[in-house]
Amino acid sequence: INKKIKIKKNMTNKEVVTAWFAAIDRRDYIALEKLMSPNHKFRSPMNPSPVGAKEHIAMIQMMTAGLDGSHTFNASFGDNDHWAVSGKWIGAHVGEFNGVAGTGNRVEFSFVDIFYIVEGKVVNEHLEMNPMSMMQQITAVPTNS
Repeated sequence: INKKIKIKKNMTNKEVVTAWFAAIDRRDYIALEKLMSPNHKFRSPMNPSPVGAKEHIAMIQMMTAGLDGSHTFNASFGDNDHWAVSGKWIGAHVGEFNGVAGTGNRVEFSFVDIFYIVEGKVVNEHLEMNPMSMMQQITAVPTNS
């Protein structure tokens, strides 16, 4: 976790996205900020409207404080300015998250993440995942029987 991510100049979009997820998994918020465009916007099912860079980093810090795990990719592809990833996050609920104390429960969710990258900086990120599934796994909401 303590190993910091090195941000190179002239990274490909694939390298930017790989560094992005590695920084999240290692809790390297400085590297994340370096990968963000000054006008960065993040969209996800957890927010009714896009958030900027500072709010996005705060969301990631809140998530990684309560959930410890890592991302794996099933598919990763893109074109000139866009890169998309389909993957899975697997970990555990180790600390307070959304008002629920750490349960130790295994947490797993699939995601699709689409990035718009200009000159090695993430301008827009659009994450799709099922937050209800995650909340059920940490016992914040009941599961359907």
